[in-house]
Amino acid sequence: IGAAALELVPFRRRDSVRRASLDAARAVSGYMVGNLLISLVAGTTALVFLLVMGVPNALVLGLLVAFADLIPLVGATLGAAVCVLAAFLYEPRAGVIAIVFFVVYQQIENYAIYPAVMARTVKVNPLVVLLSVLVGVELFGFVGALLAVPISGAVQVAVRATRREFDHEKLVLPPGVDTASD
Repeated sequence: IGAAALELVPFRRRDSVRRASLDAARAVSGYMVGNLLISLVAGTTALVFLLVMGVPNALVLGLLVAFADLIPLVGATLGAAVCVLAAFLYEPRAGVIAIVFFVVYQQIENYAIYPAVMARTVKVNPLVVLLSVLVGVELFGFVGALLAVPISGAVQVAVRATRREFDHEKLVLPPGVDTASD
């Protein structure tokens, strides 16, 4: 499909379109790797907390948090809710501490870990990551949250490619222009 689509592009632009599409693919795969990394951090942090609190089945609950964290917007909350419930059933004091822990962790993940990881893996400014997620959620809800970062990475790649192409065209003189004249 990609080769067929590339045939529709004028020959002189094919290399830049090919480069831009590879960069966009890297941005999307970077998003996926970053999301997996953030989920691993969430699951590991939950596991350590639950082990320290002595909550039974901490490993299973930590895995649940890691997998649930892959779901944008609500996944981390769902995983945390199950852990809080398990902690309450174990001991009410542990449940209250778990609520505090997961609320604090969510704030740290949302405003520090997520933007920093996505900025490195997708190579998009952390502020752009945060704004794109907020705009995506506001405009398109769940789907917007899911696609906000890869789309912002792809848009950034397209803008860079267009700017590079524009700069290149400014350097190329049209045929018939005499450079030897005054």
